[in-house]
Amino acid sequence: MLNNIKKKYFANSAVAIIAVIGIVALLNILAVEIFHRFDITQDKEYSLSTASKNTLKDLSEKVTVNVYFSEKLPPEYLTVRQKVEDMLKEYKTYGKGKIEVNYIDPKDDEDMKQELMMKGIPELQFNVMEKDQFQLTTGYLGLTVDYLDQEEVLPVIEDTSAFEYDMTSAIKKVVDPQNYSVGWFSKSETYTEVLKELKTNYKISEVDITEGKLLDNAQYKALIVVAVEEELTDKSKYVLDQFIMKGGSVMFLLDAVKVDQGLQATPNKTGLEEMLAGYGVTMKKNLVLDSSSEIATFQGGYTNFMVQYPYWVKVQKDGFASDNAAVSQLESATFPWVGALDISNGKPLVISTKKSWLSPEAIDLNPQQDFAGQNLSQNNLAAVITGQLNSFYKDKDKPAEMDTKDFKDTAENGRVVVVADADFISDMFVGQFPGNYVFLANMIDWLNQDESLIAIRSKGISDRALKTLTDQQKASIKYGNIFGLTAIVIVIGAIRFITRRKRIRKIKFKL
Repeated sequence: MLNNIKKKYFANSAVAIIAVIGIVALLNILAVEIFHRFDITQDKEYSLSTASKNTLKDLSEKVTVNVYFSEKLPPEYLTVRQKVEDMLKEYKTYGKGKIEVNYIDPKDDEDMKQELMMKGIPELQFNVMEKDQFQLTTGYLGLTVDYLDQEEVLPVIEDTSAFEYDMTSAIKKVVDPQNYSVGWFSKSETYTEVLKELKTNYKISEVDITEGKLLDNAQYKALIVVAVEEELTDKSKYVLDQFIMKGGSVMFLLDAVKVDQGLQATPNKTGLEEMLAGYGVTMKKNLVLDSSSEIATFQGGYTNFMVQYPYWVKVQKDGFASDNAAVSQLESATFPWVGALDISNGKPLVISTKKSWLSPEAIDLNPQQDFAGQNLSQNNLAAVITGQLNSFYKDKDKPAEMDTKDFKDTAENGRVVVVADADFISDMFVGQFPGNYVFLANMIDWLNQDESLIAIRSKGISDRALKTLTDQQKASIKYGNIFGLTAIVIVIGAIRFITRRKRIRKIKFKL
């Protein structure tokens, strides 16, 4: 009898094991045929966003992606290749036949290597450990995106955190090249890093409005005017005004106060003050200080020291306009030596906290002073003006040396952004505070009226800063940590003591 029971038990177990193996095998086969990924990260960092899916859905012709990855890569790059392959599978899935992906290993094909060099895809050198010693090897980590006669190149893919943005923007650029052409005007040479980064995502044309030549609105939709340190002439203002009136969008990054390396502050007259006031935004001649600020490092004698510096205003999520898609998802940006704006026509885009204040007329930038804020209030740091705009020259004499035969006096759907700071994207700050570049790039997309990429770019850009606490709140947390745990232990001990006494009494009562 016992032997029969054992045989039956083992037979049932064998059937169960075979069934489990069969189910697992079936699931693996289905997983190969039916691609799907579950992404439980907060920002869905490993899944295609709605913007990417919509871009793929709107394709009318096939897009070819040629992936030039070497087969033999150092171990640290194997995860990069795997993530790229996984993401491209999603592109193919949602592309519904409009995305073709080819994996190519250049190996020893010298003609192909020469072709890749011409495209801008470099042959990389890696140090790998083989046979207990470092050896030098070479390989490729780039790709191209081709559509009809247009091609975009991603030369080196080392960080996959921005791969979806780079990939989707490359597709959009080959499909609609004109939408990614941006004009840039600046006489300063302190913006090399941000220009280098912008040129990877946009077709940047450096323009000179001081020559008085009207801009070609068909060439680009947006223009960025950065750090005007010499007062612009009437003809330069006319160039800007007519670019806006004829449908162009402009972002002004202007300093009301210039700050030199010796922390000396001097008023800065750009020549744009009256024109911007005519559009609806007036720049004050003060700087904003805020209790929400960054720690800055300064040199004092032979040593460096760090200090909380209210002149470096740190804007957190509540400081960005919630109704503007370009900034509503941003978590932080830092604006050093930023001015304040009065807005009569338009909306605030970026504001300080309620614990900010304005500098006196005689501005003191000394980081070791006692920063005591007075007349605390929120201040506008950036503004947007949209809708109908009248030309600054509508009821004024036009510059005599300009060709005014095609003068336009009204913009029906104008888009103008004014930021009371240009330093925030300078070489000194843009690398230090990643949110600054994201803010700029998001605004460029907004100016181009292409807001689809904004949500993708904001993925993974997080700065979960602690909220500013009052002295009373800090004291409560401090003493809560000191005495709270002790109090909890005492309470638990008392409960256990009372419970044990009750149990003992019940036992004695039963006896």
